[in-house]
Amino acid sequence: MSYRIILDESEIRLNNNGLYFRGYINHKGKLLYDSQAETEIGEILNSVSPPALFNTINGAFQFVCLRENKLYFSIDHFGGYSLFYKIKSGNLELFDNPMLLPDKHKLNDRQVCQILATGFTLGQDTAFAGILECLPGTLYYFDLITGKLESKKWFNYFSVNERSLDFTKLSVILQSLFPDTDGGEYTLSLSGGVDSRLLLGCLLNREKPFKTYSFGSELNQDRHIAVKLAAQFNLLHQLHNFTPEICSRYFNEQDFHNIFLY
Repeated sequence: MSYRIILDESEIRLNNNGLYFRGYINHKGKLLYDSQAETEIGEILNSVSPPALFNTINGAFQFVCLRENKLYFSIDHFGGYSLFYKIKSGNLELFDNPMLLPDKHKLNDRQVCQILATGFTLGQDTAFAGILECLPGTLYYFDLITGKLESKKWFNYFSVNERSLDFTKLSVILQSLFPDTDGGEYTLSLSGGVDSRLLLGCLLNREKPFKTYSFGSELNQDRHIAVKLAAQFNLLHQLHNFTPEICSRYFNEQDFHNIFLY
């Protein structure tokens, strides 16, 4: 069995114990980016397995490594970066932009209808038949001997599964999210997902001033959906990349000590 990796418009070749990392991590009180983070992660992997790695790091990233005839790959738990894959005849292709693949793909009609109805797709399916998207906070491992792909979540959101909706309880929750204030304005992290769209609707109903922003790579389609949503309602929207300058505004030394490792 074989694999092919195409990231940032370049083919990535990994030797055994090879590693590719793009993004940033919070580790031991420091923000590390790209090559620095890759070096640190490589050192961690000298003593722990790839599945155990995600108990010790937190950030936004693409992660790919080769260990003992298994190709491991993952993205961060909130989808700041994206990875896509397809498996054909037991061979794996891993990439970050389906639009740049040289061979043409048939459309996934069901998912195209979903995009037209909601503006996004659910789960791993994409608009292309046979191409799947890596779920955030999930580690995938492809066995190069058997051609079998397995996955395991390393991050879970906790939720309550109730059959009926208590609107009184929901109102209390929403009120706590957006308390009344005499001054200032609300700021909403906006994406193309259901959660932030719900919060956007709540803020619009409050008739209070607010602005929106998005994090993520240029290839993250949530960023582009958020821009269109903000424009539709004439909202000030800012786009942020994961740079040392931006992250230093949101993290300080005390924050590092309080970070919850997932």
